[in-house]
Amino acid sequence: MTCYTADYEGTLKPGNEIEEFAWLTYADRDRASAVVQLIFDHFKQTGELR
Repeated sequence: MTCYTADYEGTLKPGNEIEEFAWLTYADRDRASAVVQLIFDHFKQTGELR
């Protein structure tokens, strides 16, 4: 998995095969897949996730 960051102006909206957006925080870790949980843990440990 590759994670990207960027500045974005505008409104995000679902389209095509994306049904909805959900902004997850570390408190929502249990809602994420196993690989996303590992990424959350990494970013939490490095201070990149608040």
